[in-house]
Amino acid sequence: MRKLTALVVAPELPEHPLPGMSVEIAAISRWMEATVLRGTVRSFDIAEAVAGNNFDVIWYLGHGNSGGIMLSDGLLGIAGLVQYVRIGESSLCVLNTCESEEAGIDISAQSGADVICTITEVDNKDAIRLGHLLAGEIATTSSYQEAFDIIATPGSDYRYYEAGKVARSYRREADDELLRLVYRLDAEVRLLRWLNILTLIVLLIRILFDWVRVSL
Repeated sequence: MRKLTALVVAPELPEHPLPGMSVEIAAISRWMEATVLRGTVRSFDIAEAVAGNNFDVIWYLGHGNSGGIMLSDGLLGIAGLVQYVRIGESSLCVLNTCESEEAGIDISAQSGADVICTITEVDNKDAIRLGHLLAGEIATTSSYQEAFDIIATPGSDYRYYEAGKVARSYRREADDELLRLVYRLDAEVRLLRWLNILTLIVLLIRILFDWVRVSL
């Protein structure tokens, strides 16, 4: 099976170090053909990497906020994130940074890529662990969504947004709150569906066990 290709963007900011970053990068590189931008990473460096190259996955790890991702030369805004995903013709964008939901929604709506992102600040150890495990699942399961569902626990601070599920160019704050609610409800419905299936399987096993016991 062909290895996925990934562009890993991992700026190191001396004022905000992230211990354990090497673990996540190593996991991505183990499972994918990874091009890694690490250390001093500027917006120009990402532009150079995607120019003429296609990546199945663009994976950001580091610091971010509702306005975008922190690079060595400042904040890379949401518009820039969307552009790089589109130019790289990526089918998945992972935003393993704090508060990346705003960017995730716009990327999924405008770039044609699915997105995995966070809805709040995330502890560094939790982020590294999720990224480490997610890399292997993405490379070995049949779909990005399935990989995410395996790794993300109920109540997780991470969200999965499908490409094109919501198309919008301009947003109001009220629209954002409604959209978040819709996605969270959708995630809860999926969880309940799996719980119902599991309950049904357990019930069928119990019925079968009782039938065998009676037959004997």
